[in-house]
Amino acid sequence: MHNPQVFRISALAIVALIAGCIAGEKELSYLGERSLEHYKDVADSIQYPAVADEPPAEVVFSHEPHRLRNRSRDEPWDMTLQEAIELAIKNSEIIRNNAEFLSPSNRLLLNPDFVASVYDPAIQNSNVLYGQRGAEAALAEFDSLFTTNMTWGRSEQISVGPDIGFFGGETRIEEFGDFRAALQKQFASGGQLRLTHNWFYSGLN
Repeated sequence: MHNPQVFRISALAIVALIAGCIAGEKELSYLGERSLEHYKDVADSIQYPAVADEPPAEVVFSHEPHRLRNRSRDEPWDMTLQEAIELAIKNSEIIRNNAEFLSPSNRLLLNPDFVASVYDPAIQNSNVLYGQRGAEAALAEFDSLFTTNMTWGRSEQISVGPDIGFFGGETRIEEFGDFRAALQKQFASGGQLRLTHNWFYSGLN
């Protein structure tokens, strides 16, 4: 015999489950009124980096380059060749010596790679050649160094006579592999940390 009370409880549970599925997910609400505009503004806002460096004057006072869609008309400047040479020399970043421009021994024409320029301090600061090292080159001694190399080989040789595991006329195949990797770190206190991983492989048919 079926228990009527158990039947009623099961029927009520099924009805409640169906009603919950029909009603769907309820909207999330909080106790009291909460304004989410502040959080939406913060989440949707774009963060721009705080750049403290001022752009150079050449960029600030420069004009937009000429394009096909740019129909602006600039006033032409009748510049003479002497003015063009004067402006080029005045704005040049190469350090010139007096009375050397038209000289046959002008270093700019003979050996331009060794001409002094405004970039020499930065080059000197990061240089590592000829024992002249700056701050950046000195700090590079403490950078982590990762080295790796791998060697792989294969040898095939026909056995002339009987050998261990081989008969005459059979091919003897040997393979070998050598993989090495190391991570090294030099500390300012004089200590040194080195992690190595060596892998060797040898195969014979």
